[in-house]
Formats: sequence, structure tokens, C-alpha cells
Amino acid sequence: MSSEAFDAQIRLNLGSVHHSVSAVLPFMTARDGPKGGVIVNNASVTALRYIGKPQIGYAAAKAGILNYTRHLAAMYASKGVRANVVVPGIIWTPLVENLGNSDKHADREVCTSIRRTGEMAPLGRMGTAEDVANAVLFLCSEMAAGYVTGQEIVVDGGLTTSSPF
Repeated sequence: MSSEAFDAQIRLNLGSVHHSVSAVLPFMTARDGPKGGVIVNNASVTALRYIGKPQIGYAAAKAGILNYTRHLAAMYASKGVRANVVVPGIIWTPLVENLGNSDKHADREVCTSIRRTGEMAPLGRMGTAEDVANAVLFLCSEMAAGYVTGQEIVVDGGLTTSSPF
């Protein structure tokens, strides 16, 4: 991977998290407004382990999100801000579906590869957007997760606990 491509992955996947968080923190910590809030960042199982695809820049950025979120949680807990991160595995999305429906053979092969990897999870299927959204909903719930901060929830059907990668 070229240095330019690596830098672009870091800017897109880690820099965008920092810019988003920097935009909302002043409102969450303002003295004259409601105090606190919840930040849920999005990483990837590639932050935890190699999954058989050469994604070093993407993986490094997503791993950075994990530590960024831990530091954020520690630094802003006293201001009532909770920060956590979801770590999706192989998720069935419209992008993956479009690859499978593509007229290009290479796109269909990528879709097949993604699907096979997802089916390696002990639950035997790829995750859905709803699986990830439910984890986010849990983390945002003051009642269910009001004492949870600085944590990762891996939403991968058990893939990272059992895959040969």
C-alpha cells in the first residue's frame, strides 16, 4: 500500500471520527445546556485481527478508533459523556448486495468471498444492519447501559472467537 493510500485511509476512517466527535463535544459539555450524552463510534473486526484481506490502512484506522474511544471515555466521563464503540463483523449491506447483483464477474466473486467469510461465524450467517443497530441502541440506552463507557461490543456472530484467520 502506498503512503498516500495509507494516509487517505487514516484520514477517512479515523480522521472522520475525530472531526465528528470534536463537533459534538462542545454541546455535550456546555455549562449552560444539558450535560453529557453518548457517543458510539464504529470500528471493524479488522481492528482486532487479520481476516484474510489486505486492508492494512483500513485496519490500522479502525484499531485507532478503539483506542481513541477508550481515551475519549476516560477524558469526558466526569462531564457525563459516555463513549463506546461497536465492532461489526461481516455485515450484509446494500453494498454487498449490489456486488452480488453486478454484471461484473469480479464483483460477484467479491460478494461470494464476503458471504463465505460471514458464514464462517459460529452463528452460520452474515450479520445484518439491524444487528449492529441493536448494539448501538443498547449502548445509547441510559437504562440498559448507563454504567458502560470505554467499551467495545463485537457484533460478529462469534467470527473473531473461532475463525482460522
